[in-house]
Amino acid sequence: MHLRNRIQNRAMLDEGISLAEQGQHKAAINHLLKAYDSLQKETPVDTSSIATAAYFLGTSYLGVNDADLAKDYLTKAFHAYIELSEHNPEYHSAFINCTLDLAQCCIDSGMPGLAFTHLKSLQANILSGLSRTEDGELNAAISDIYLLLADVSDENVPTREEYLSRSLQFNPDNISSSIKLAIICFSQNKTEKAADILRTLYSTTDWDSQDPVLQADCLYHLGRCELKLGAHAKAKESLARALDTYQQLDNVISISATQLGLGLTCYHLGHNKAGNHHLHDALSFFQHLDNADDVEKANDIILDWCDLANFPGSFRINGAQQTILARLLVRIINTGNQPSVTEVMSTLFNSANQVCTSPVSDHSVTAGALESDNVRLSRL
Repeated sequence: MHLRNRIQNRAMLDEGISLAEQGQHKAAINHLLKAYDSLQKETPVDTSSIATAAYFLGTSYLGVNDADLAKDYLTKAFHAYIELSEHNPEYHSAFINCTLDLAQCCIDSGMPGLAFTHLKSLQANILSGLSRTEDGELNAAISDIYLLLADVSDENVPTREEYLSRSLQFNPDNISSSIKLAIICFSQNKTEKAADILRTLYSTTDWDSQDPVLQADCLYHLGRCELKLGAHAKAKESLARALDTYQQLDNVISISATQLGLGLTCYHLGHNKAGNHHLHDALSFFQHLDNADDVEKANDIILDWCDLANFPGSFRINGAQQTILARLLVRIINTGNQPSVTEVMSTLFNSANQVCTSPVSDHSVTAGALESDNVRLSRL
């Protein structure tokens, strides 16, 4: 191929990249498609330029919400970068960023298994031999790779914990990794460790520059730890702060989950009026859920908090709250989800039949300590 044509192809590629970086995605796609097609016809083949064109085509298609074409071109770039990175560390950064975008694209398209495959390929080819560098952006990208690995992995809990620990080695300021590491520690009954992670995160983070939902999530999960540790006053304070932020964001599921936790915490403190208020608000919302996924999420949240509450023997649920919770649990049973719901009903109210059919003479019922081995973590 003539030198002039090669120069023109790279000029077209550079213009497409410039447009993509400016957010002019449609114009970028027009230039990049021409460059990509022309580059493939060159001899000898310039794999680096082809990979670059494919990568920016993928991100540009993401910019116009075409996930299928985005995934196609990011996959082409991914395979090209595998070849380039094998003998040239210069391409490690491009390979990492490409994999991060491709994995997120797969997750958003409902293909977490494919995302995991790409992430594990990157780990095997590049990450296993890398340590933290002076390049802050590269460290942040690698940290996010390990965070995604933990998110989409179906491996055992210790392996997911290791992914999150690696994420924080590369970027100690990765808030999502800290919160998820605390959740995993909590699930393994390492409650003190989980609480320490969250307390440190909350006290050392400049929250003014962060997504407020992350601050609320940090406080929510800290409140869960504090309730389990018996620090009821601290749990109430943490959950109240989380609730305030969730209400400002109008995050309804999170508001209801936090209301439920606050209600149970208030009962432990003897603040029964406040407990009634929070519990009523939470259960009233859960009662009106129709979407099956939302109902299952509500089920997870209720089971999770019930497991944590370790109710005192004097805890009492009034008749109206009893009816709301019973109706919700019956609906969940009818969908075939979570057989442990029956156990929770029995623990709460002695038997499911009593809740559904029998009158309560004083419009209240006493609940004992709640425990369930099948409780899954509620994820906000």
